[in-house]
Amino acid sequence: MDLVRTRNSTRAHAPGPTRVGAGALALVALLGLAAGCGRTAQDVSATGAAPSVAAPGAPAPVVPVAGGAPLPTLPSAQVRQPDRFDAQGCLKTSATGSDCGQQVGQLDASAAGATTEDWRTLAGFVGKYWNNDHTADTATVLEQTVTVRPGSAGTWAATGLARNDHSRTLAGLEVEATLRDASGATIEVVRGTSPVTSVRAGEPVPFALSSTTTPAASVVSVGWHVTEQDGATADAARALELSTYWTRPAGDPRPIDMYLHHDQPGTPPPYLLFGSVVNRGADVRDPRVVVAWVDTTGRVVAVRTASVSEPTGAAATTLAAGAARDVLVAIDDPADGALADDAAPMLWGVAR
Repeated sequence: MDLVRTRNSTRAHAPGPTRVGAGALALVALLGLAAGCGRTAQDVSATGAAPSVAAPGAPAPVVPVAGGAPLPTLPSAQVRQPDRFDAQGCLKTSATGSDCGQQVGQLDASAAGATTEDWRTLAGFVGKYWNNDHTADTATVLEQTVTVRPGSAGTWAATGLARNDHSRTLAGLEVEATLRDASGATIEVVRGTSPVTSVRAGEPVPFALSSTTTPAASVVSVGWHVTEQDGATADAARALELSTYWTRPAGDPRPIDMYLHHDQPGTPPPYLLFGSVVNRGADVRDPRVVVAWVDTTGRVVAVRTASVSEPTGAAATTLAAGAARDVLVAIDDPADGALADDAAPMLWGVAR
């Protein structure tokens, strides 16, 4: 198995220790990220217009979508990486050549997506299940994404996605699971709040719930409810560009040695995901990345949150407009790590 697996079309093989420095921000694989998730370019606007373009450091532009709220798209790929395209928006293949079969408008449209099953790359979000039809005007658990399996003590636990199907931003979503026995009687009510705040219209967000007392085997059915948290929100704090550079499988014996992680002798190597965050909006505080790993059936198998890091390795307390920082997300639990290795990571960028 590869030591390092990127989430685009490339793989990096390493026969010995892999060393990655703080300068890894230069490895951004924008084009591979846009094209490597099985998507095809498609027009996502109601009028056929290309996504709007914003200046570097400006708030993310939006793309109008028929039947719903605008998508919080990132600035155009040509704005974010101008050296990769010529004046006509064609992908540069050499110092003098370009490939107009791969144009920036196609990449921007592919990143925005068009349906709930499309893998979208938006401001503060990378993943699927984003919904632009808000006629339901509610918030719900996406039961098709829920994984229920015993926790470490054999008690009931679940991970999944909830979604804001209102046409407005919510401060957050709290998920409630009513655990019932074979007779339909309530055993316990388990609650938990998603780590993603400022939940935009149509946005899915992850949750992880666990009981400390109810054995998983005693739960026959579950009733789901979502409580909407209203109040002041900060959409601008979600204007973060998220990239995944590589993942390292759980249990891989070849060590990782870098400024954010050093494998410990005698300890099972954890699953690792390494990437970056670029702030495309105004200055923010407490930048973090939330990850939910979705398996081939569309179910969430693990959820983790990690702070964005300073070059010193310390957690970043602020992220200035236009600044870029690394992030490392680890899963120490071998069972969760094995599940994550066979799943695709959905990403959320959050800040204050």
